[in-house]
Amino acid sequence: MDWVLREEARNRVRETMAELRPTDRDVLLLKFVERWSYDRIAGHLGLSRHAVEYRLQRAREELRRRLGTSYAASIAEC
Repeated sequence: MDWVLREEARNRVRETMAELRPTDRDVLLLKFVERWSYDRIAGHLGLSRHAVEYRLQRAREELRRRLGTSYAASIAEC
């Protein structure tokens, strides 16, 4: 049962990530999947470190908001 729940959660995150703006998705993937530093992301995207920090915060908040909404909708369907 735990495996099924983990897979559902992974799928929900993947689907929600696909809905994000490409710039938000990129900064999240570079930071949390590729484990790049803020400075490396900044250099790659041509941004300041501060801009990367801001975009990462905004992207995380948007992902959290969307996941919360999709989770609430899936519970309502049950």
